[in-house]
Amino acid sequence: MKLGAASYALQEILSEIDRIGQPAENNEDTPTAHACSAARLLLRGAHQIGSLIQATTVESSEGDLLIHWDARSKSVVLICPKDDRAPSIYREVLDGNKATSSELTNNVSATSLSDAISWVIQP
Repeated sequence: MKLGAASYALQEILSEIDRIGQPAENNEDTPTAHACSAARLLLRGAHQIGSLIQATTVESSEGDLLIHWDARSKSVVLICPKDDRAPSIYREVLDGNKATSSELTNNVSATSLSDAISWVIQP
């Protein structure tokens, strides 16, 4: 079965989450199981709702999981905390490498993630 671009993007992001969440990589930056689970749930939901594109970067920091989608003038980061706090989305409008405006949305859903990804790919 041939995967569409959105399904391929989902599989690539999920594979990267699995890779960086491996116990063999376990250090203070390894994302917690909670962070990985929250990200998977939101990503699968966003995939069902609308277009999902390949992430620019999937990284971990102090147990949190951060997934970035970057365009020339916009950036979106899904932040999945290491603890039981709800995920957040950070949006930036960029002028070169400098943010001209930013917004943090807490307690996000798959719909808000799908909307944020759609926003970042709009010209």
